[in-house]
Amino acid sequence: MPLLEDLVQHAEKQKTNTKKDYLPDEVLDRFDKNRDFKKWEEEREKFIKILNDRIQQENDEKKDLHRIRKKIAFLVFKNTRCYIIIILLIFVCYGFGVLKYDNAVIIALLTTTTFNILGIAVIVTKWLFPNFEKK
Repeated sequence: MPLLEDLVQHAEKQKTNTKKDYLPDEVLDRFDKNRDFKKWEEEREKFIKILNDRIQQENDEKKDLHRIRKKIAFLVFKNTRCYIIIILLIFVCYGFGVLKYDNAVIIALLTTTTFNILGIAVIVTKWLFPNFEKK
């Protein structure tokens, strides 16, 4: 509060002084700095509010993205599970002789199924857990 003290001292001098002089330059300079500081504080508060709003929006977007990713991952793995069950039923039917396929067809079915399951798992995992270092 040195500015206030300087103003009070100057006012006391003015009471005893018959000559009405203006505030000293050093007091005026400090007053201008104080006024600029108030403007700076107002701008700082506005900036902080804008920054907080932006961070809150980013957090909301990340929460939404996380929720959507969980749903999609659940659906992909559910579909993969159904796909595996269908393939297992085909193999069981083939094993009991209900379905008659050539050995090459069964080998191709087993191979493509394995690569499809592994490929889907890798794609979904990379999408769920992206490499943040690349960004």
